Amino acid sequence: MVDLKKNEYRDSELKDIYDAARIVQQMDNIHFFQRPMVARDIPNPAALDLNTVYACIKGTAKHIGTSFTEAEFVRPCLSMLHEVAGSEDAWRERPFVSNSNCFVVPPLRFATESCLVMEEVVAAGMPVLLLSAGQAGATAPASVAGAVAQAVAEVLAGLVYVNAMIPGHPTIAGTFKNELSTSADLNETSLEQSLIDIGKMTDERGLKVAARGVKMIVPQELQFTAERLMKSQGRTGTADNDINAIASMGMIPQGYRVNNYLTDTDAFYILTDVPNGMKMFTRAPLTNAMEGDFDTGNVRYKARERYSFGVSDPRGIFASPGA
Repeated sequence: MVDLKKNEYRDSELKDIYDAARIVQQMDNIHFFQRPMVARDIPNPAALDLNTVYACIKGTAKHIGTSFTEAEFVRPCLSMLHEVAGSEDAWRERPFVSNSNCFVVPPLRFATESCLVMEEVVAAGMPVLLLSAGQAGATAPASVAGAVAQAVAEVLAGLVYVNAMIPGHPTIAGTFKNELSTSADLNETSLEQSLIDIGKMTDERGLKVAARGVKMIVPQELQFTAERLMKSQGRTGTADNDINAIASMGMIPQGYRVNNYLTDTDAFYILTDVPNGMKMFTRAPLTNAMEGDFDTGNVRYKARERYSFGVSDPRGIFASPGA
């Protein structure tokens, strides 16, 4: 989030979700409120899910889209929705909240925990938005046709899953493209085109979101190319006196980072300044326990912590799988 008073970035909070819902309520051209941010001021996942739903329905009477971290967190939210609707029957007759569910781990694998959430919401009469979030060249084929084919296959599998539980249950499906139209290796031309495409990103209404690239992520094999592209004063690979526009304009202010775990040797990625793109949050805080043996002096120690990684907004990253 951008704090307009302080002119600086800050974590989004529950109040921001509520304020966004209030804005949507007053806009005649918007008929659906999809939770646009995560309330980072609520660290407990169960409380986060419940309060997010409350902030949305408190701010707008329009249809709402939200997600749930765990299947067990669905029931408390439904109890609240039944109260708002007047009864469970009234809720089932006109459900006003949908579950945005990324039910797959591309390529072509069901995400167990998300599927358990989907089973809960379908049984409760809540519509489902099926999300396939494959990354071409990484978790989906590099070609546009291949990536689309995989996304369609995954969404169709989700439709079968839902209809196996309740035939005809209301379901929405779609996908999103955040890569170069023509796959290319990392060079001056492909990097400039990536930054242009990022600047042209639009929201669900087709309005530009004024996004820009902030950091490039490359495998080891591309670190030397990235160094030349990001830090040379002149254009790389030419004998003319043209400047390096990417460097002189500060187009990627945080530079580049080498990720030694990337396995595709010619793919590169650009993180954007779109809020809540790639994210990590704690699902279960750190707990530990220790016990000792009096006779031997041996000590046993254990610790447990759970994290979740994902993408709230695919505009948060742009990529090319390479040529």
